[in-house]
Amino acid sequence: MNPRITMLSLALTVPLATTASSDPLIPIVGSDVVGLSVEVVGNNLVTGIGTNRTIRLVATVPAGWRLDAVAGNLDTPLTVQAVDGTFYQHAFGGNTSLDINDGLIPIFPELAYDSWTTIGAYNQSGEPYSEPNAVNTLGIDWSTFDTQHFISSTNGTWYVTPEDIQGTTAPFVGPCDRIRDGVAIAQLTLVGDNASLSFSALLQGKDNLNQPWQRHIDSIVIGTDNTSPVDVMQGCDFDLTDDDTINVTDLLELLTNWSDPCMDFDFDSDTGASDLVLLLAQWGPCPTS
Repeated sequence: MNPRITMLSLALTVPLATTASSDPLIPIVGSDVVGLSVEVVGNNLVTGIGTNRTIRLVATVPAGWRLDAVAGNLDTPLTVQAVDGTFYQHAFGGNTSLDINDGLIPIFPELAYDSWTTIGAYNQSGEPYSEPNAVNTLGIDWSTFDTQHFISSTNGTWYVTPEDIQGTTAPFVGPCDRIRDGVAIAQLTLVGDNASLSFSALLQGKDNLNQPWQRHIDSIVIGTDNTSPVDVMQGCDFDLTDDDTINVTDLLELLTNWSDPCMDFDFDSDTGASDLVLLLAQWGPCPTS
């Protein structure tokens, strides 16, 4: 057996703390610097199945960090479930983006909206990265994904190795059409007028100093507004004027548009002092990886 797979499997079976820890192997368990955002691919892109919307779940991580695994254990089960709806599954699709043959999409266009899991890459070619897709899975019963529209595991993961480029951040279009950076972890086409998504997982990767980190995301629901309750904006997400620095022009943009929901940086349904503090904390040149 591959020793890296063995080590990963053993690590996922160990009960993990759900609060900050001094353990050097998990320095930011429960940290709020890693979040989960949503990219809307489009609405009603699949014909003949009723109301549907295609979204990508994206882990937002600081510049220079990476994501290596989406996992579940006894403390934080891995759960991806359609609520009041179903997942669209194309006949030529699969459980992960490694199953998406992008050469078939011109022939079967709706294959592009299949529901799948991933680390970063959207298809076999590895888009939007420059190397072929290398995502792996371990310990997940995929049979319920197609038939019952959920994934559940307390000892499973989809992952890449720390050498794989697709664990690094790539641009995506986040809430309010902001261009942000993150690592995609799933694409899901939800079918149904009121379909929402229930999600929980343990995210793991390495920071810019090559130290491991983990984030537990517990039982969140992403509704029809496509907003995530654990979204976290980073660095240049606060560059509202697109000049590669957070300065007085961005502050004025915030103050001028104070009542605009797109100024709600902490996604608490209200623009207020906490959003001002978040912007000021990033003052200066945009961080680079």
